[in-house]
Amino acid sequence: MKSLGFQRFLSELASTGGEAPTGETPAAELPAVRRVDAAPALEGSWALEMAGDQIVLAGAEGGPVACSLDTLARAKGWDRTALAGHDLKTALVALRRAGLAATPRAAFDTLLAGYLLNPESGNRLEDLARERLSRELPLPPSGKRGKTAEPEAPEAGVGRAAARAMAARDLVGPLRAALKEQGLEKLLTDIELPLLPILVEMELEGIALDKGVLAGISAEIGKRLLDLETRI
Repeated sequence: MKSLGFQRFLSELASTGGEAPTGETPAAELPAVRRVDAAPALEGSWALEMAGDQIVLAGAEGGPVACSLDTLARAKGWDRTALAGHDLKTALVALRRAGLAATPRAAFDTLLAGYLLNPESGNRLEDLARERLSRELPLPPSGKRGKTAEPEAPEAGVGRAAARAMAARDLVGPLRAALKEQGLEKLLTDIELPLLPILVEMELEGIALDKGVLAGISAEIGKRLLDLETRI
């Protein structure tokens, strides 16, 4: 049996050109992205991902498109767009801080859906794509053997963002079906997603706190703790 196993290893070694298999996953290819300078019409559903100052959108049909913030601000129908993405709150906060006034409707968030299905998992988009779509997403460059990674070219960053937007778009169906099967779909659509715009505004505007009330609560809790200590 050992001899047969060794012969099989030699056969695999020969097929790889004399190098031992490393077990590493081949790098995923970056999709082609069409850049638009004229304000696009954004009727319907789009998945969003950001790459620096570029916004990448993947619609139901055609390939992904990339545009600047100024171009997106002039887009027709942006405020009526049904938006999908991974961690939409972070993206929408970033867009608002960059000067984009309108906030589209959050139609689906793969991060929230993944959390509802498996709260114990980190629910990274890369993991969801691998588990639900059998798809590997391109990763940013990383340093090897203690060396600092080379800076990523802007085009590569846009390509990675496009792959993520397409994955978020394609995950909507499988994740929605899984939520429905477990009776969790309404928790997402009726509670989590409607709460997103409120959380965006809270993060942008902050909340007001009454320091006097908080000081009173702190004093009361301290008094109760002291009372418990004397009893113990």
